[in-house]
Amino acid sequence: MRKVFIVCLLVVLFVFLLPVLVFAKQFYASDFEKDTLGKAPQDWELGFEGAGAGKVIEDPLNSRNKVFAHSDLAKDKARHDVGGSIWVVGDDKWQDYIVEYDAYFPDEYYMGSVFRFTGPEAFYLFDRRSAGELGNYDFWRRQGGWTRFGNGRFETEPGQWYRFRLVLKGDTFEAYGKS
Repeated sequence: MRKVFIVCLLVVLFVFLLPVLVFAKQFYASDFEKDTLGKAPQDWELGFEGAGAGKVIEDPLNSRNKVFAHSDLAKDKARHDVGGSIWVVGDDKWQDYIVEYDAYFPDEYYMGSVFRFTGPEAFYLFDRRSAGELGNYDFWRRQGGWTRFGNGRFETEPGQWYRFRLVLKGDTFEAYGKS
């Protein structure tokens, strides 16, 4: 009987302590609700200052929520490679971490998330493709030029929110998406 109790106690401890031991600390989180409409979000900074202004706006689908719009420019004019800005948060020394975020696509065009940013010409990009590549998501490295090093399919429609999860560990990057 004592042996069964000890085994049960170990199982319970394992179930409740494992998540604490396995998962890393959370470095950053924001839902932008504490930020001021029309201003840049707290803790974010311009990694590359191009045209357009990034600011906190009302959620296009629910005006009670706030979201961050990285640019106020039209369609393809907001992209970094045509002179748009890059906004960053975090520390360029982070190596192994998970990024979870929600993305809203107001229109059909290229949109991406920059990570491991060390300068305007040195970063990685997880990118939603457009035009003839619609439905493709690519991993790119910017280092003096663009190098695509991975891709996959995920269908998205304009006017909807999607949840993304990037798992970044060493030189291995994984992406997950859901509607």
